[in-house]
Amino acid sequence: MSRPAAPDAYTLALRLLGRRGRSTADLAARLRSKGCVEQAIDSALQRCRELGYLDDARLAAERAGQLVRAGRAIGPALQLRLQREGFDSAACHQATAAYADADLQRRQLAAVAERRFGDPARLSADARQQRRLIQYLQRRGFALSQIFDYLNERQINVYDDR
Repeated sequence: MSRPAAPDAYTLALRLLGRRGRSTADLAARLRSKGCVEQAIDSALQRCRELGYLDDARLAAERAGQLVRAGRAIGPALQLRLQREGFDSAACHQATAAYADADLQRRQLAAVAERRFGDPARLSADARQQRRLIQYLQRRGFALSQIFDYLNERQINVYDDR
């Protein structure tokens, strides 16, 4: 009984990249899972890079923009999210540098908070809602100091329940 031949790594890589952009690490893992040989994977990845089909820096920047616009992550949470998606630390750092502007983060924080919780003035009287807002924004990667600045700008007194 003969072993089935290993699939052509380059053809599979093109098929996978045709569906959507992928990081080098993600594409290599998928090719391995399809049974491609390591040498063929390296060759396919190199050829895809040479032809411009595989560009981690560009893809990380695009993904960072998507996450920021959707209000899913910013700051350290954005970098961590990109690393979890298989981008190397250099591509992550380069992609997140464009979103390090404090004014942009402040506008993004306001947009995310208002999209999720509506009018911030109604939070003044409800300590539970304030805690929910603060935790929600922290999970999105906003610094606590930025969140308190946002609340203070809107004259929302944060309750201290000690």
